[in-house]
Order: sequence, then structure tokens, then C-alpha cells
Amino acid sequence: MAAIFFNAPFLIGVAMAATGLTVMAGWLFRLRPLLELVPGYQMVFATGGGFALGGVALACTLLAPERRARIQTALGAAIALLGAAALAQYALGWNLGLDMHRMHAWMQTTNAHPGRPAIATAGAFVLVGSAFIALGRSEAIVNSIHHQAIRDLGRDLNIEAVSAGDGIIEGVRYRRAPFVVGVQWHPEFHRAGGSELLDCTPLLDAFLRAARETRL
Repeated sequence: MAAIFFNAPFLIGVAMAATGLTVMAGWLFRLRPLLELVPGYQMVFATGGGFALGGVALACTLLAPERRARIQTALGAAIALLGAAALAQYALGWNLGLDMHRMHAWMQTTNAHPGRPAIATAGAFVLVGSAFIALGRSEAIVNSIHHQAIRDLGRDLNIEAVSAGDGIIEGVRYRRAPFVVGVQWHPEFHRAGGSELLDCTPLLDAFLRAARETRL
């Protein structure tokens, strides 16, 4: 049950990305049933693109933190930019190419802006994209108590966490093994669900799961 919960962001992200890509394919290949995944409600091409980007960003939660941060920041910026562009078209009357009249002409709609996300959807994209950017730059407090630290990063090691104050490396991961992680703090002393320190339950669960899977 814990493993299912741990993978929930990945599964939800895959579902979101699949939804968005399905809608985009519907517009590209003129397959009307793919546009109305919910009967009576039609998703435009740009909204499908936002769903696809958001789904990939959410599915990245299972990647190594360093890589996840880069991907989520980039995708978050793209989602926020998409929403901001749609809002700018509504507010300022600009033509930024989101209406895509040729792509949507086969539907014979009377909507003057057939490919533009709704105002509420565009606003949601700005908020969701900003949230992913914030996730990519997240900070947490840990009980780091040590008198030694990494000066030169070893071969095949990725930096997972650094101290905001002095830049000391606080966490590393070895790339050539399923699970080799080193941290400068004591995750076993962090209270699960606590608000004052980083909740290290996912890290401990991952360690125990790797131990079970590799047990001889």
C-alpha cells in the first residue's frame, strides 16, 4: 500500500499527460471523439498541451531530486508562459498564435477564438506552472550535525541537496547502482509528518524497499 501511495504522483502524471496527448492527437488527426473525453465538454489543442506538460512535470517526482528540479522548473515555466500568453490575448487583444484557426476550422465552430484556453484554465496554468517552478527550488530544514563534508565530488555521484547558507553538499546519489544515497543529516530522527523538519519518510521507505528487493 505504501508503494502505491509513493508512486501516486507518477501515476497521476502519466494519466494527465496521456489525456493531453490524446486531445492533441484528436485535433491533429481530426478525430472528434478524442476531443470530448467528457461528453459535452471539448478541450482545445493548447489546453491539451498544458495537460501534457503538467503531467510530465508531475511524473518527474520519482526522478532524482537534481534532475527533477531542472525538469519541473523548465516545464513549469512553459506552462505558466502558456497561461500568461492566453490571458494576454484576452486582456490586450494580442494575437500570439494560440487560436490556431486552421487547425480548428474543421469543427465549424462560431467561436472567434477556437484554440484559446478559457480564462479560468489560463489562470490555472499560470498558478500550476508557478507551483512547479517553486517545487524545483524547494528548501527544507534538516538536523545536519557534522564536522566533515564533501569537498570534491567523487566519480559517478550526483548532488541531491546542498546547504543554502554555505553551499556544503548535504546529499549525494551514486548513478551506477539502484540505490546508493548519502546524506549529512539523520533522517531517522525526523518525525514523520512533522512541520519543523523535512519529512524523511519517503527516503526511509525507499531505503527499506531497496533493501527488500536486493536481499539475498
